[in-house]
Amino acid sequence: MTGATVTHLVAGLLCLGLVLFLLWLVRAPQTLHGHDPRGAIWGLEIAAGVLLPFALLVLAGAYGMARGKRWGWWLALLTDLAVVLALAYGMVDDGWRNVDVGLAIVTTVSCAPLILLLLPGVREFYRGKAAGRGMGAYQLPGPGCDYK
Repeated sequence: MTGATVTHLVAGLLCLGLVLFLLWLVRAPQTLHGHDPRGAIWGLEIAAGVLLPFALLVLAGAYGMARGKRWGWWLALLTDLAVVLALAYGMVDDGWRNVDVGLAIVTTVSCAPLILLLLPGVREFYRGKAAGRGMGAYQLPGPGCDYK
């Protein structure tokens, strides 16, 4: 559970850092004095605008998972699934014979957070009695508990 949460937190922070880097590139001298500065700036702003909601969704999912909330797990799962499907579509968009090796590697690596979420221990934590009780859900049962 901790590994899945940390993975999503790192992915969200990296994506947010990429958004900030793209916005920095908008004002970089190389962009402003390039061949087509207006087109380059427009493209960088679009890329930052597309990645920002994704970064916020990943960070929100990581926050929910850190709090032990089932909605955080679902949000992370759906976000990861959307990313893997979008990357897989982009990989085979030009046909199976024109698969970009770099994009294939990125698609394969992006499956790791999804696999972590689907591990039985992680899935059971957010589906079972521990869901909604935060990170302290692994405490020993006290008197009067319903465990047998």
